[in-house]
Parts: sequence; C-alpha cells; structure tokens
Amino acid sequence: MKYYTGVGSRKTPPGIIKIIEELAIQLRDKGFTLRSGHAPGADLAFETGANGQADIYLPWNNFNVEFPVIGQQCVKNNVNASIVLETVLKKHLDTQHFQNICKGKHWIKLLHTRNVYQVLGHEQTPFPSDFLVCWAPPSGKLQVQGGTNTAVLVAYEYKVPIYNLFYETREKTLREKIEQL
Repeated sequence: MKYYTGVGSRKTPPGIIKIIEELAIQLRDKGFTLRSGHAPGADLAFETGANGQADIYLPWNNFNVEFPVIGQQCVKNNVNASIVLETVLKKHLDTQHFQNICKGKHWIKLLHTRNVYQVLGHEQTPFPSDFLVCWAPPSGKLQVQGGTNTAVLVAYEYKVPIYNLFYETREKTLREKIEQL
C-alpha cells in the first residue's frame, strides 16, 4: 500500500484549504491512503479530499467530535510511539520545549504522540509514509509552528520527504511528483 501524511496548521488559509483538498483527491485517485489527525484546518481538508481512503489518528476517543471522521478511525497511544516521540524531540528541540511536551500535561503528550503515528503508521501498517504534505509557517531551520512540528521532525528523522505548501515552490514540486506517480 501507498501512504502519505497530510497535516498542518489549524490556521491554514482558505485558498490553501482548497489546494489541499484538490491534492488529496489526486493522491486518492493515484491509490494513496492518507494518514492524518482530524484537527481543524489542514487535517480536515486532507480528510475531506481523501474521502474515506484514510487512517485518521485521534489522540483520544471523541477528539474533535463535532466533525465526523471520514476514514478509518484509529486511537493509538502506546509506549513505543511515546519512546519515538521523546527520542526525536530530545534530539531536535531545545531542553525547555522538549520538557514542555514530554513532561507536561498528559493530553499535550497524547496530541504529539498521535503525530508519530501519522508519519510511521501503526501495527497493521508499521512503516513510514512515502511523503509528508503540510501547510505550516516556519519557525526555524527544521521546524514549523505548532504541533505539526512533531510530525515534520519525525518525518525528517525517518527520511520521509516533506512538502510544506507554505512555500509555493513545494506545491509545484509536489504537483510534478503526483503527475509522475
């Protein structure tokens, strides 16, 4: 099977939401299954375009319940994903940011652990996505703003190509890649 991760900011602009939905439709038609997290903004746009051809990772039951899940709902939070989360974040984040995520409130860690699954899959599909598509403003060399940063860092660590639609050139590159598939 072919998988891609589709994530991004809750504040994704309306024009980009439309582009994300179009890309998700094209990827679905090419036989790709979406891995996403059901958050408002980019995640729901990917989910809409994938139209059920998706594994949707929720940090807990009834997450974002006001929007029905379109695809296979997965609630996964186990020790292995937490270990991956802590290892990757410790390597790439400053000490304070790392502690805020991993040593903070339990629900925050659940949100970030979900991002590990969005990139690496779960027991039935235990392999990284073919690529990650997101829309998120940058906040450093390898980092983007918000929780999307966790998925980006996991993708980087596992050598999963990243297409951040925040940059117009990445959209063009991704469209070319989809045409070649």
